Amino acid sequence: MRKLNTHNYSWEGHWWLPDLQERHPGVLSYSPAEGFVLKLLSEGFESPYVEVDVPPIRFTGKGRGVRVLGLRDSIYPAVYGEADGRFVTIFNVMGIQSSQKHAAQAASAKSTYNASAVVEGAHVPSEDSAVIKSASVSIDNLHRWLGGPEELSVLSSYSEDPVHQVHLVEVRTGRKLGPKRGATLECGTAVTISHSWILPNLRWSTNSYESQAQEFAQIEFAPPASWSLMDVRKHAWEMSSLITLALDRPCAPHAIDVVVQDPVKDQWASYLTHRATGENSEEFVHKYDPSTFTCDEVRFEEVVPAWFAFCRKHGAVLNLFTTLKTGTVDYLETSVFLAAILAEAFHKGVFGRKGAITPQARDLAEKIFHEDTNPSSLFKRLVDLYCRAPQAVAHALIPDLKAWSREHVNARNSISHEAGLGEASPHSAWAAAQVTLALVTAHLMVAIGVSESIIEQALTESPTFRKATYSAKKYLNTADGSGVVAK
Repeated sequence: MRKLNTHNYSWEGHWWLPDLQERHPGVLSYSPAEGFVLKLLSEGFESPYVEVDVPPIRFTGKGRGVRVLGLRDSIYPAVYGEADGRFVTIFNVMGIQSSQKHAAQAASAKSTYNASAVVEGAHVPSEDSAVIKSASVSIDNLHRWLGGPEELSVLSSYSEDPVHQVHLVEVRTGRKLGPKRGATLECGTAVTISHSWILPNLRWSTNSYESQAQEFAQIEFAPPASWSLMDVRKHAWEMSSLITLALDRPCAPHAIDVVVQDPVKDQWASYLTHRATGENSEEFVHKYDPSTFTCDEVRFEEVVPAWFAFCRKHGAVLNLFTTLKTGTVDYLETSVFLAAILAEAFHKGVFGRKGAITPQARDLAEKIFHEDTNPSSLFKRLVDLYCRAPQAVAHALIPDLKAWSREHVNARNSISHEAGLGEASPHSAWAAAQVTLALVTAHLMVAIGVSESIIEQALTESPTFRKATYSAKKYLNTADGSGVVAK
């Protein structure tokens, strides 16, 4: 059964360590708020206490030695279970509580564990075991990126009962498949889209009826060699970060199904990981939403391999980018600081650590702030990002190059050395960070092959770009106009 990490679940059964046969009754539960919690009706997989060597040995008044016990600090890579007739594997299981205070309470003790992930449908030795043949990943808002069906309708005929004045409805339904899309990554992994609609879910009355399609959309991975679950999780996160970039809204995997290799017969299983942020779009409603680019506006077979290649080289940069895009940063100083780190890390990773500043950027930097003598400073890298961006994008986002670059550098320096914005204006610092994030977003789109015309179109539709252009015009202006520099 498909498991969504936005729903609550529980598994009641027996649990044991892979190398031990002693089984413990208990209940495993999952909720987005608390994660995975395993409660056993026993002292646990091992005694919760371990003897601690604390020299010198202490003695009681009668000369008997005193044993010093401490809580056992154990993390089990995997715990096996069987619940409701299905195999279950729990990963990274750590004990957090035991009701046993002394040996006499062992028979009636209870214990509680936390875990990081669960596989329902198979026993897997660890998340690093290479036993996965293929994986299917459902991601928030994937259907929005793929687009709706061109033709989706219900064929019906009406007849009227003259005696009872009742309209009879005969409905013919069917299934429509989305367009075939596929790509091959550098490692040889095949990535395909499974997208379809089923009609209908009918609602009817004596005078009318409504029909709503059921939609199914997921990304399927078929690697040339077996993956581990960690490989599956990594590729699922990278694909969701592409959807985050494309739709300009937080997206994350909400369901993962895998095929586990078995000597007798391959097993279908659900891989459930803790989900604490983002939104789930299990309810599919087609409506217009502003986005950066949709799947119909790019070549899937080119953009997807380019994105995964970028992830492989610049994973740390994308971690920063996704953190800022998903809105999980609560403090202004943190977002300003991380945006500066993102710009510097992106420039170093993509264009080089030294000698990467273009002559045009050096000349502009000298004109704006000649006191900066560092050839590879954050200031010069920001100016270089401006110069390397598509011209229309750079002009729209940054009408005043001096105000934006100097404001972000000054705010970053104040946060680094004074743990606060200092004399920097909160509005200006926030605006500078928004512009920097939008500029890096544009560069990411260029890096994976999105056309300049699509990027320019996104300037008036994408919330990230619109927010940046508005805040730049409102808060980032040099008083004498000396910062407005033509590209």
